[in-house]
Amino acid sequence: MNALVKDNAQNEEFDIQEKLKRSGSCWSYMRLAQPFQAGFNYEFITKLLGNIEFAIYERVGDYFFLVDFFENYQDASEQAKNILNAYPDFKKNVTGGYADLTRQQNDDGE
Repeated sequence: MNALVKDNAQNEEFDIQEKLKRSGSCWSYMRLAQPFQAGFNYEFITKLLGNIEFAIYERVGDYFFLVDFFENYQDASEQAKNILNAYPDFKKNVTGGYADLTRQQNDDGE
């Protein structure tokens, strides 16, 4: 999987490995697919500790590769937004639900 993806929204190349290095984030770049994930092309993960953060992994063979991680829809890469748009139930969690909790925590100074 190519880590460099043309991000049309920001008109620059998006490099997930560089974003991981800059952020010092907890996300892994690659995860081994497990037997219970047979037939699934994406993995959506929500981190609820600290600031709520979302991650999207895309399956390539026997592995899931990190597409992007973000705190809200606006911060997602173009590729991540395209995946979210294809899965409205998960997009709802990112644009409302959990994302609202993050905004509330920030407003409350937590």
